Amino acid sequence: MFMPTSTVQVLVSVFALAHCALALSTWNVSSSEFVRMIWMSTIVVGDYLYIDAGEYYLPGASSWADTIHLNSTLSIDLSNSWTTTSVTINSFGKPAGLKGTRDGALWWDRNSSRIISFGGEPFSEIPLYVWALTPDGNGAGSWSELYGPDDSLWKTLVRPEYGLIAASPETGYFMGGMVTKWPEDLYWAIPGMITFDFASSRWTNLTSVGLYSASGMALGGSAQFVPPFGEAGLIIMMGGVVPSSSWDTGGSFRPMSNITIFDPHHQNSTDVYILTLPAFHWIRVTGSAPPRAGSHCQIVGNRQMLSVGGYDPTSSAEYATADPWTYGLGIFDMTDLSWGTHYNANAMPYVRSDAVNDYYAKQMNTATTGSTAKNSTTPTSNAPAIAGGVVGGIAALAVALLAFWWCSKKRKASQPHASEPYTTEPYTTEPQYIYELGGTKPAELEARDKPIEIGVS
Repeated sequence: MFMPTSTVQVLVSVFALAHCALALSTWNVSSSEFVRMIWMSTIVVGDYLYIDAGEYYLPGASSWADTIHLNSTLSIDLSNSWTTTSVTINSFGKPAGLKGTRDGALWWDRNSSRIISFGGEPFSEIPLYVWALTPDGNGAGSWSELYGPDDSLWKTLVRPEYGLIAASPETGYFMGGMVTKWPEDLYWAIPGMITFDFASSRWTNLTSVGLYSASGMALGGSAQFVPPFGEAGLIIMMGGVVPSSSWDTGGSFRPMSNITIFDPHHQNSTDVYILTLPAFHWIRVTGSAPPRAGSHCQIVGNRQMLSVGGYDPTSSAEYATADPWTYGLGIFDMTDLSWGTHYNANAMPYVRSDAVNDYYAKQMNTATTGSTAKNSTTPTSNAPAIAGGVVGGIAALAVALLAFWWCSKKRKASQPHASEPYTTEPYTTEPQYIYELGGTKPAELEARDKPIEIGVS
């Protein structure tokens, strides 16, 4: 079949552009000119860490206007050992229609072998779309649009930013967050949780997700999926800022003295609990690590955690001080509880640290000493035995808590506000807040006879 020369040229151009998105090269920012990288999203798939969206600064930055949007996707090989000074950061292109955002969700969909990108604060107009990255196994991949701006999905779904993000093997979760309206640059906090079922591609709005806050809203905290508990695992949510209303521009920090556990299988009041001190125990890790917020953490290799990016919340602005970590990368050994600069692809398997073991030993001694008298007069409670199991395990979880309020207040302090909150179809139902154990106050759960540790995968 004959094709005109112009048609052949167009097809060749399209073919070249498609493969340009797959071309892998070294990131064009050297360690000597790198200042800061913040608000990016990260995920580990196979042998690679992927870094997407966010922004970075180069030397000479003196204002917010000097931020550079990360318009390519970065990757780091985890199959070989490296140091933060020798690491190779790969880069591959993104389609022009995939606009930059800050701190969106990256969910691994094992059914389609794709990374789903959802939400995040836009740099300009709100990008009403959902994209997916199909990794090629060599550190690159190809992006494709799953839902475009004209899709009917947006009639019943909002596109949130700065929420609590987690994912199980079957579902992606986006709790709370806020929505921005352009071009007015108005924003409002939203309640509830958005979920995406990977197998059926079904989106759901859950207006009742437990007593995370009195307003049902949350900004900038952290969520972690824990598989060993419950019929479908548990979602652990902690930290962040709690708005008192949709238009609350400041909010209050949620204390780290309690965490919320949400059961995604039952989604009812009997499966939502608050664990409070002293049953829940934080173990402070000593050692030198610079102040950091706006970063992301991922478990890499056998026993290490990789911290990516972040800014110094004690400085006047993100661009004010250069990151003391090369490329903003910090490596934490979860067994030795020490920070370093060397990623070891052949590290020994993870074992509990001495600090966690010491705590277990003390708790067991206390339980053994006081158990005889207590058990002779007090019947055993039937409350779910969660507290004892998470005491040590949560202390080892990699949690990048965002100092959202501090940064958001600077960015949004001068913006106007509408006279009444925004509403959209998914949130017209009056929220039915779930209270733990049938009450309105946090309650401590009885521990198991023998504490068990949540595994880290």
